Amino acid sequence: MAKAGSKQAFYKVDFTYPYEVAKIALKNGAKQYAIVTAMGADQKSLFYYNRVKGDIETALTELKYPNLMIFRPSMILGERQEHRGGESFGKVVMGLFDFMTPKKYKGIEADKIANCMIQKSQANLSGKHIFESDILQDF
Repeated sequence: MAKAGSKQAFYKVDFTYPYEVAKIALKNGAKQYAIVTAMGADQKSLFYYNRVKGDIETALTELKYPNLMIFRPSMILGERQEHRGGESFGKVVMGLFDFMTPKKYKGIEADKIANCMIQKSQANLSGKHIFESDILQDF
């Protein structure tokens, strides 16, 4: 959210754009939609970030895609061009306690998320599917 610069800009990038793309794609015959939200996505969350992620999940569900795939990773690991202090701190802490952290809460490499998205997109699924971080870890 810090990179977006404001709550309004964050909302535009994380809700408005994905929602509008999904509506246009569905109108033009798309049969499936895949999105990365976040662990903890919940419209009733006390945290704005998780609330917006929950809002987009609900809005996409209401579009009634034949196949809606929602991917909810924990902290996404990997190289970034920008420096994110909070994430850097989180990575260090997670690394120290990795041996005792449940699989669902471990940081996850971005390529694992992408691999899961590709495989699930090619699996001819139907309905709404939510893939939590522990499932993503296996890709």
